[in-house]
Amino acid sequence: SFVMEQKGRGLHVAVWTVNDIAEMHWMLEDLSIPILTDYPSYVSKMTHLSAIREKEYAEPALQTAACSSSN
Repeated sequence: SFVMEQKGRGLHVAVWTVNDIAEMHWMLEDLSIPILTDYPSYVSKMTHLSAIREKEYAEPALQTAACSSSN
């Protein structure tokens, strides 16, 4: 993509007026580029949901490890 090509050239990339939550997630999480938005609350909600998702994925692994070590 254009963004990745520019990052590969060592240029700093930022995007402004990203108001779609899916695009925010893609740019922040997958591309790791800063954004500007008219809806900053979307970013905090997205961050909160990502933290919950990580905890949900981590907990079963921790429970499995705890069960394995007690046997």
